[in-house]
Amino acid sequence: MQTLTEIKSGKAFRGVLWILGEYVEGLSDIQVTFQEIRKVLGEIPILASEQRLLDEAGGDEEVKEEKKVDGGGRPKVLADGTYATETAYSSAGSARLEAIKAASKPPLRGV
Repeated sequence: MQTLTEIKSGKAFRGVLWILGEYVEGLSDIQVTFQEIRKVLGEIPILASEQRLLDEAGGDEEVKEEKKVDGGGRPKVLADGTYATETAYSSAGSARLEAIKAASKPPLRGV
């Protein structure tokens, strides 16, 4: 359990979880194990915590700006006869979004 925070591979972590599930006995040991696992996983649910970080940084408005489509009307016909649409996204909030992505995350989610 001392090296749980150093594990960055999902497969390795899965194996460690199996081992801990087999060999940890006693209520106090189980509680300590769950606390260590939560440290590695971070805040749960993961998606809600990521969205909250984005909202706190004010990136929600900028993400909406990024979704604005500029261009088009008629689809473009490619050389093979298929249709394609061209879209352009503004990248005004990409710097803030990258900063949030690079924020300190638990080891297993940081990769």
